[in-house]
Amino acid sequence: MQQVCSRVTRVFVGTLIHAPCLGEVIISQSILGIDPQGKILFIRPYNQLEAVKGEFEFKDTSIVQLSPSQFLIPGFIDTHIHAPQYPNTGLGLDKPLLEWLSAYTFPLEARFSDPNYARGVYNDVIRDTLRHGTTTACYFTSVHVEAAKVMCDLIHKWGQRGLVGKTCMDCNSPPSLSQTLETNIQGSKQLIAHISQLGSSLLSPVLTPRFALTCSEECMRALGVLAREGHYHIQTHISENKREVERAHELYPTADSYTHVYQECGLLTDKTILAHAIYLTDQELGICKEERVGIAHCPVSNFALKSGVFDSRRILERDIKLGLGTDVSGGYTVSMLEVMRQTLIASTCISFQTQDPAYRPLDYREAFHLATLGGARVLGLEDKVGSFEEGKEFDALLVDVNSLRSQIRADPGLSVSEKFQKFFFNGDDRNILEVFVSGRRVETQ
Repeated sequence: MQQVCSRVTRVFVGTLIHAPCLGEVIISQSILGIDPQGKILFIRPYNQLEAVKGEFEFKDTSIVQLSPSQFLIPGFIDTHIHAPQYPNTGLGLDKPLLEWLSAYTFPLEARFSDPNYARGVYNDVIRDTLRHGTTTACYFTSVHVEAAKVMCDLIHKWGQRGLVGKTCMDCNSPPSLSQTLETNIQGSKQLIAHISQLGSSLLSPVLTPRFALTCSEECMRALGVLAREGHYHIQTHISENKREVERAHELYPTADSYTHVYQECGLLTDKTILAHAIYLTDQELGICKEERVGIAHCPVSNFALKSGVFDSRRILERDIKLGLGTDVSGGYTVSMLEVMRQTLIASTCISFQTQDPAYRPLDYREAFHLATLGGARVLGLEDKVGSFEEGKEFDALLVDVNSLRSQIRADPGLSVSEKFQKFFFNGDDRNILEVFVSGRRVETQ
């Protein structure tokens, strides 16, 4: 009797699409096998199925044959999202950033002192991000450590890959959200311990000073020390809005720049994610390059709050790590597809304004890379996820351009490349049939 190899749990036969290099989308007709640990065991040419069967001896029932309208892509990576702001999506976008925070965001976040309220909101945001194809998300939570623990428990339950941080605020903040330095640091340590106790390889802590306007220098320095001690990720905001930049200079008049404030506090490392970064000077970008930080570009939020237009090409030309973020709820959608589309719009706007005739706006291939492997690099996960390679974990989406109720109109004669373009520009969650994280199909309903 032939013995079935236990090293193969599922085999996909069909079209794979990924972007392992900026500006290049690779499309292949392949056979992809997954091992029990959720890693990609092999990728072979489509016509080698019988040979692969002989080598790995898996059952035919393990094979998933994709139709001509279906393909696999890497899961989307959201490098910046505020989980407690999810109920506010689409609200208050007639206000600029600082007014919006005071009128909408801070009052909502204060409600997360109630872990039961947090549970309902966080359950929704995890489910909905997964449904829209986000397999990895870097989450801000509120200042409340018990609510942050609830968030981690739910991510663990749903099976998403997540980085979770307790937001730290100790000055220039509403009394309901301002905490002492000790409370912020101890809360961050408690969350780190809780994540460790969960024992999930999919969950990581991220130290989270909101930004220099609501964190004292003492608080930021203490978080910088904690980050170095544990080699933890750090996330914060920078240069999202012109008034914010002015306010940072008012609060730190001796600092050379907004970026320099973070650098002096020890918050800039190769595991730092800076959100927005619209108004960074060349000198500040030099610091980002030197410290090997990553930037989360959030075009939906930048447009919705009228904060500014981010120049992606300027960052990429300096070889600074760049990913994309929804920035819910400054961004009014959890859809990374919409973020990718507006990434192109922002880049095109810059090309209209520039005096450089050689300036080249981003195209869809580059935006797709930024939403997958680019985001993985920002989060330090490029060796695990973001593209299809043997040995990487299988975080992937099964897409069907002809799915039920799809708004895509894909002529049968279209090439696979054209079908992918249709999905990029016209697709939504209705085209994402299945979501996989570390080889496991996760529920999205």
